[in-house]
Amino acid sequence: MKRLFDILGFYPEGRGKPDMFAVKRSGRWQFTSSGQYVEAAMLTGIGLLAMGLKPGDRIATLATHNLPEWNFLDMGMSQIGVIHVPVYPYLSLDDMALILRQSEVRLVFVTDSSLQERISGILGKCSPRPEVYFFRKKGHAGTLQKIIALGKKNLETLRGEFNRIRESVLPEHTATLIYTSGTTGEPKGVMLTHSNLVSNILASRTLHPLGENDRVLSFLPLCHIYERTSNYQFQFSRTSIYYAEHFGTIAQNLAEIRADGFIAVPRVLEKIHEGFLAKGNDMKGIRKVLFKSSLRLTSRYRPDHRNSLWFRARQKIWHRLVFVKLHRHLGGKIRFIGLGGAPVSMDIEKFFWTAGLPVCQGYGLTETSPLISLNHFPLENHRLGTVGPVIPGVEVKISGEGEILCRGHNVMAGYYKDPEATSVAIDGEGWFHTGDLGAWVENRFLMVSGRKKEIFKNSYGKYVSPQKVEMALRESPFIDQVLVAGEGERFTSALIVPQFNKLRTWLKTMGAKVPFHPLKLISHPLVIRKIREEIDKCNLVLGDTEKVKKFSLIADNWGIKTGEITLSLKLRRKVLLERYRDRIRQMY
Repeated sequence: MKRLFDILGFYPEGRGKPDMFAVKRSGRWQFTSSGQYVEAAMLTGIGLLAMGLKPGDRIATLATHNLPEWNFLDMGMSQIGVIHVPVYPYLSLDDMALILRQSEVRLVFVTDSSLQERISGILGKCSPRPEVYFFRKKGHAGTLQKIIALGKKNLETLRGEFNRIRESVLPEHTATLIYTSGTTGEPKGVMLTHSNLVSNILASRTLHPLGENDRVLSFLPLCHIYERTSNYQFQFSRTSIYYAEHFGTIAQNLAEIRADGFIAVPRVLEKIHEGFLAKGNDMKGIRKVLFKSSLRLTSRYRPDHRNSLWFRARQKIWHRLVFVKLHRHLGGKIRFIGLGGAPVSMDIEKFFWTAGLPVCQGYGLTETSPLISLNHFPLENHRLGTVGPVIPGVEVKISGEGEILCRGHNVMAGYYKDPEATSVAIDGEGWFHTGDLGAWVENRFLMVSGRKKEIFKNSYGKYVSPQKVEMALRESPFIDQVLVAGEGERFTSALIVPQFNKLRTWLKTMGAKVPFHPLKLISHPLVIRKIREEIDKCNLVLGDTEKVKKFSLIADNWGIKTGEITLSLKLRRKVLLERYRDRIRQMY
């Protein structure tokens, strides 16, 4: 396999796998077989050729949810050398305008009318003005189905041209242009070739345990390279891919399809953990005693998995008494959870491993297609607290400044129309500078300690990693989101978005009057005291310069759509520091 669309050649002829893709519509799961997928991708490519598209042209996609048609279009344009520009639909209009203008897309595919309306104002600023198409039926508008029908109509006349172009697509040709969401500055277009993506697929295909008899649930946006490459890996392994209805139905859909695995970011696991704790705290009597005993066991899970016989015996007992309920909640068959996008607390990892839910944390960036390293089976290739061994075919070294450098076929061709930024990111020896700080554990497991640019120095000249402090604070069930500040100041401070529902429940147990409005809730004296107690607990495990001395509670909800968080659920630090500049100054 050398080109991305070569994946299609590994499917058996005819109908093949009956549930290559599945999506829920009108309350029922609808299936796409591997044979239907191959045919739809070919007809899409021929249809695009009939419309006049040619190799090197670009098509943008904006999807509010994952759907099989995204793959039809993706593989269709790939086979005729057209470059896919996936765009996150809730980017700011300024960022979206920059992407569509710079990439000079011919077509824009959207999932619904609201997206069409959202981008209508910026399409006129693009030259040439791209046409808007829908992924599915939408009245008299252009749709992917009409392009497929056009492909069927021109099958005989254009099939030879399609096959000729298909064979002319080379591994070094650009397959996709992905604009990084970025935590600072304007987005940059990452040019990933077929070779970049294929090298990542082939290197990691044996690192997850799922095969053609398994099912995964996909819910992270396909415009994000992490979910996208994972989908390619599952397609290559012929693992059935079911698309979740939306984020609110993840647990329901996992249980419905009895999924064998899924890919997630840490925040998803944190939410599952928080839900489990909330149910346990509502228990009474002996059930609550058993629940708390099971949680104490999770803290004793060894990072190297070499747990004692006594630990494993108790683990089995607590599984039958407590953790089996969590398994049922997730469908009862989960044996692989891929994790990436941001750092995760080791306490979360220990919890899931003790509960018998294997979490395999990996690491990478859009610029590296994305995978650089991954914890995987057998267990000697897995260490909690790390992002695992480097995957085959990739080199990693730690610079004198502690920065992680990467070299291999997975490293991007460069930033689109930005040779200066490319030369800064990739040095003369081909090393890509990730901007992340890291170290080796046991000389083979990579550990990421934070972003090079995000670490700040206080007024005493001491360095503080905000990510480390934020991750520790988020372990509190009363804290939802955290932004740590303190650059150039004499101490570390934090802006905190609390878990409002958790605080309301807690206030009820205290017999206090519970204010409904978030602003009144965060000013309640008992709430302020409770958050202070939670911070003090966290400070016990932090270094002196990391300890949070002052904090301010925020009533806002930070999200992707509102611009405070990236697609991988990382904080947009620059945006938040500017937005809450006055609030931060007040703490000093």
